[in-house]
Amino acid sequence: MSAPAPAKKSKGKKKKAKASAKSAVGSDVKPVDQQVAVKEEPKPEPKEPKGKGEKSDLKKKQEKSPPEDQQQPQPVAKAPEQPVEGSPPEPGAVKVPNVKPKMDPKEKKRMESMIGSIKQQASIFITDEDNQVKVFEDEGTVDLKDVPTVYLKKCKNGEYKFDRRTTKILIEDCENCRITINRNVLTNTIEIWKCKNVTLDLNGEVRTLQLDMLRECNFNFAQLSYMGGIVWNQIHGSKISFGDKKELSFRTGLKEMKEKYPDTQEDTDQFIIRFLDDKILQERCIRLKNGHLSTEREAIEWDKRNEVKKQEYLDNFLQEAGIKLGKSQDGENNRDRNAPCSCGSGKKFKKCYMGKKKAGGSDIIYK
Repeated sequence: MSAPAPAKKSKGKKKKAKASAKSAVGSDVKPVDQQVAVKEEPKPEPKEPKGKGEKSDLKKKQEKSPPEDQQQPQPVAKAPEQPVEGSPPEPGAVKVPNVKPKMDPKEKKRMESMIGSIKQQASIFITDEDNQVKVFEDEGTVDLKDVPTVYLKKCKNGEYKFDRRTTKILIEDCENCRITINRNVLTNTIEIWKCKNVTLDLNGEVRTLQLDMLRECNFNFAQLSYMGGIVWNQIHGSKISFGDKKELSFRTGLKEMKEKYPDTQEDTDQFIIRFLDDKILQERCIRLKNGHLSTEREAIEWDKRNEVKKQEYLDNFLQEAGIKLGKSQDGENNRDRNAPCSCGSGKKFKKCYMGKKKAGGSDIIYK
């Protein structure tokens, strides 16, 4: 008797089995934000072939390349170097004429503070020039606020001529230059310091010429009347000359002043040059108690004039008050209290009865 054939499952039962399997799998899957990252295992390095006496390409490559710590860095291509301002041009390079170097902001601010509270457009800065010849011509009638202040610094081997008005002129750290001033300076002030072999031609009045730390400089006044006062400190071998009074020209400096003032302090002492009483007078400056700059001669003269004024004031005050000083009512002069009394008693005037009696008067004055 033949075995019975296995029973076939119906299609409905198959669908239910698949759905139950899917639900079982879906219950174990977590949302994306709750899933844990799976750590990937490193891939195994390729194995060398097991052939005898032969090396793989990978092994050969590892033997040729040195360890990482001994590898030399690869050369990096450099950008072409830019020329530095102020450096000499390379052979064959084109030199651009009259290129002004950029001014350091700190240096510019310091220079403006030296000039004072003026507008930038009302100032002329001439810096770091070599072998230049310039003429600044008159620009006609301009407002006083537009008259510039001139500042020359670190210029060498140049000539500068000013045919225009200026407010003030400052010259610093220049060498082998000639500067000509043909118009009046509004403030009548020129300051020069840290210069060597600079010649200044002055064809206008300068009341204050301030000189500091100079060597072998020349100052030529077209007329003696153009020189007001020259205040200087630490200058060596400089010459002052006058176009209309050449016989009064002279040289000055610390060497000459040490002969007149042996105790001169080179770093601190200041001197002043003026034309007084038909002669050139050089004197050492001193500071008064009020801080004003003066000279020993002027201080002594001022003290004398002050004493005379005080005495005149006192005499006028006593005269208006009706007070007389200096003589007694009986015509006797002032007496020394320790001198013998004039009565002949042999006693001192202050102990004598007669002296005591006279002392009762209000007009007797004792020394």
